[in-house]
Amino acid sequence: AHAFHVHSIGLSSDGETFISADDLRIHLWNLEVSSHVFNVVDIKPENMEDLTEVITVADCHPLDCSVFAYGTSVGTVKVADTRQSAICDHHVTVFATPPSDPGDFYSEIVSSVADLKFSSDGRFFVTRDFFTVKLWDLRQQQGPISTLPVHDHLRMSLRQMYDNSAIFDKFRCAMGRNPTRVLTGSYSGTFKSIDFSTGFESCHRGGQKGFFSQGGGIDGGEDFLDKSLHLAWHPRRQDTVCMAHGSAVHIHKIL
Repeated sequence: AHAFHVHSIGLSSDGETFISADDLRIHLWNLEVSSHVFNVVDIKPENMEDLTEVITVADCHPLDCSVFAYGTSVGTVKVADTRQSAICDHHVTVFATPPSDPGDFYSEIVSSVADLKFSSDGRFFVTRDFFTVKLWDLRQQQGPISTLPVHDHLRMSLRQMYDNSAIFDKFRCAMGRNPTRVLTGSYSGTFKSIDFSTGFESCHRGGQKGFFSQGGGIDGGEDFLDKSLHLAWHPRRQDTVCMAHGSAVHIHKIL
């Protein structure tokens, strides 16, 4: 069914269907029927030279089984409802912010949507690009309701990160039971816990350098090989998170 690498799978709230996404297509599957699949998004142009964006991530709404969202390489998020159209290429609600510097060579790379997660109550979703985490309200298309930096001090090192390919790293995010708290990673084995409702953020470092927590940011010399790409929140305990660190998995207590 897929002609390219599958990068996202999202389980629908009905417990019977799920979506899978590659760079150009999103398919809808039934768990009981493996021989048939429905294509719901196809952005492949007739001439590949006309391709302007690719799908980078996709996920299902936690409560409404007909709604799903996907992010793209140009920094947009598109929310689709299969009740409105079986093919959701154009029948979508678009959430986007203009690039900070449209003429800059690195602008599209750092604005690409690396991850997307819905809040548990289905009212919000959070996106991660290279430098920021954004909180969006599904009822407000005009822009994110909050944008917080993750490692803004690295903006001065874009050339170095392009040369060593760090600029292409895809940091994921995780949301817990609290709809305004999010986890996301950075370099040097660090990750952040951010509360959008208060603006409070705590930084944590684990892995080979031990573990510590502190308020605010962790700035300074970065180890671009020591990165925290994948995180998960405990389903019931807000003080317990899991971080993948190289070939190991670490369990942390946070504020």
